[in-house]
Amino acid sequence: MAQLVDLLNACQAPKYTKIEELRHEHPYRIVELQRVVTRYGPSVTVTVEEDPCGNLKKLYLPCRYNNVLTDAIIRNYNNGVDAKMALIPKSHGQIEFTKIN
Repeated sequence: MAQLVDLLNACQAPKYTKIEELRHEHPYRIVELQRVVTRYGPSVTVTVEEDPCGNLKKLYLPCRYNNVLTDAIIRNYNNGVDAKMALIPKSHGQIEFTKIN
């Protein structure tokens, strides 16, 4: 029983990073896109690689991307059908996307 308690206590909700907390003008490789439903409605989360060591950060994309990123686009990206991209934070919470090799 103690192992079960320890296991349950070790489970933590994922921590999300704000776009403003990322380094400006630094490209973050997008590892995964995911559609989620929050208490505010549907949203798209993105998992980015923070550094070459593989440390990951998860963040919510602004709601303007909800209609643009369809389930098919998200599935194709995650399955490697589409070219990989990087997210580049700009000033005032703006973001830019670019293709990467």
